[in-house]
Amino acid sequence: MTSDTNKFKALHVFANPELEEIAFTHKSWFFENPNKTPQQNERFEFLGDSVLSLVMSEILMNRQDSVTEGVLSRQRASLVNENTLCEIAYQFDFNKALKLGKGEEATGGREKPRLLASVVEAYIGAVYLDAGLQVASDLILKMYEKTLSELKQVQESFDYKTLFQERAQDVYKYTPVYEVTSTNGPDHNRVFEVAVLVKDEVFAKGQGGSKKQASQLAAKQALEILEKGESRV
Repeated sequence: MTSDTNKFKALHVFANPELEEIAFTHKSWFFENPNKTPQQNERFEFLGDSVLSLVMSEILMNRQDSVTEGVLSRQRASLVNENTLCEIAYQFDFNKALKLGKGEEATGGREKPRLLASVVEAYIGAVYLDAGLQVASDLILKMYEKTLSELKQVQESFDYKTLFQERAQDVYKYTPVYEVTSTNGPDHNRVFEVAVLVKDEVFAKGQGGSKKQASQLAAKQALEILEKGESRV
């Protein structure tokens, strides 16, 4: 485990520190050091995935009384997917604390989105085991404070990409493609610019604190362009 300066240390103080150690132990490290840790984190990941899905479902329902089940499902999927969890891992320095075997370390495991998403889920599972559902729920709210703020700022933004895809396929018989065109700012406050392309032509751009938000804003701008009849293709 790395130093206490890591940001995740402020999220939860474990009554049972062994649970925290297991949460950060990838199977590659465990297999190389079988006598140093009681287990690796895959079982915790399994549990944390379920806890996260439950808590996020409740959060979304409580914050949006009139939103349909379909929209809630898409929002939840976007909030618990690999990309979002990877962003959270970097935000709270989970990548620095992850214990990897030599081979996984050598092949850039500390930057692999799947591994980073998994360790966040394992950590949530560990907190649930350590302190129960309410504390795990409070933890998830802390982790997702920035992301949920973006959700509030861009209401129904999770629909924009779907809506524009449907419109683009109808009008142009083409599926839009999203590309990151620039990234600025420090790791803790990055600004992404994403372009949405139709038939290899830039149709619109959006900026946001995550790739997801920037993509949704690009799609929103593209829809507005279509509605005004200002086709860029």
